[in-house]
Amino acid sequence: MNGFEAPHIEYFTVSPILIVLGVAVIGVLVEAFAPRPSRYVVQVGLALVGLLAAFVMSALVFERLDPGSDEPKLGNVVAEGALAVDGPALFCWLLIIVLAVLSVLLFAERDLEGGVLSFAGQAAALPGTEAEREASTKGLEHTEVFPLMMFAVGGMLMFPAANDLLTMFVGLEVLSLPL
Repeated sequence: MNGFEAPHIEYFTVSPILIVLGVAVIGVLVEAFAPRPSRYVVQVGLALVGLLAAFVMSALVFERLDPGSDEPKLGNVVAEGALAVDGPALFCWLLIIVLAVLSVLLFAERDLEGGVLSFAGQAAALPGTEAEREASTKGLEHTEVFPLMMFAVGGMLMFPAANDLLTMFVGLEVLSLPL
């Protein structure tokens, strides 16, 4: 009788995805336990640091492929065949992370109409209405957009590296559900 064999996962190669999803989970914990006045600064800083770490790790994974060699590199099939990390997938990862950093900076913009966030202070408040102004004066700003965005970015990172349809579906779901 064979014993249980643990799956072999190349954590270094999939570390950009794990970093982004880990930052998303930490962002949810910040929403649960951090005091309301400090959530905005913590969430923006956490998202930017996490995306920077994922960018650096993506560049290190790309360097490990040895793109300067004369022979073509096929990449690596990792996570028990679920992900294929090759040059095009890593290029997509780097592009997605750069665009995600720009998105975090856009989400964090506070210079609209005297410090009003780009997002409504209440889910039921229409933008530009009196209810939205009232919610913003009470400080009812929602910072959960940052961890939700990080979950979506994690799905975006899974999508181009998917090696089978099931992994592509999981990446699509992780991408679309937070949106």
